[in-house]
Amino acid sequence: MDILTQIGKQIRTIRKEAKKTQADLAEATGLSDNYIALLERGKRSPSIETLDKIAKALNVPVGKLFIHRKERKAKVGRKKLTERLLEIFKKETPEKISLLLEIINALQKFEIAKKSR
Repeated sequence: MDILTQIGKQIRTIRKEAKKTQADLAEATGLSDNYIALLERGKRSPSIETLDKIAKALNVPVGKLFIHRKERKAKVGRKKLTERLLEIFKKETPEKISLLLEIINALQKFEIAKKSR
């Protein structure tokens, strides 16, 4: 799948999650309904300014328009990942669980530090 199709699918997915129609998005961005439809089908190459307008209208960072579908599925599958972690923890010793929790805490601190830059 090419990048225009990926971006178009992302725009459509985020727009639908926001419970907005193509007409709603067109009105909020000053673009035409037809242009939004063409973008969502990957038939037009939006400028950076257009992507910025769309991201603002959908209340998301511009980067979210570029997230590949597989990455989004990982976020959607959070409940299954949590269940899997619980299954792993049930089989491990308290020492290993403690070590795993230390690693998770270290990763969280790293992510918080990275975001505050």
